[in-house]
Amino acid sequence: MAYDRYVAICLPLHYTTVMCPQRCLLLVAMSWLCSSLLAFSLTLHVAQLSFCASRSIPHFFCDFLPLLKLACSDTHAFHVTMFTEAALSGVLPLAVSWSLMPTSCTPPSRSPLLGGSTESSPPVALS
Repeated sequence: MAYDRYVAICLPLHYTTVMCPQRCLLLVAMSWLCSSLLAFSLTLHVAQLSFCASRSIPHFFCDFLPLLKLACSDTHAFHVTMFTEAALSGVLPLAVSWSLMPTSCTPPSRSPLLGGSTESSPPVALS
């Protein structure tokens, strides 16, 4: 979505060629695949935990943290994996998008040799 808005704002005349249906499908598929892989790795970690007795979870939604409180085995590896994935899924996309954003939205500077002015005010005709 961010790349779509970036292209629409910075390259409006090239939007239809840059954001073709294949690119939109690729962006949606990559987003879906990354989120599914992150969730699947946490699910595999929970499946390897051992639980002492059969207990009910006093929550409407069965989240990972209530499950970890019921586990008898060591949950340190799960905590490390969970916080690492949270950091990477939040920081990595921002870092990649900020590093790949070209400076195409900034107007090119005009050289005084080509008739441009380096001043910020418009030229004034003197009589």
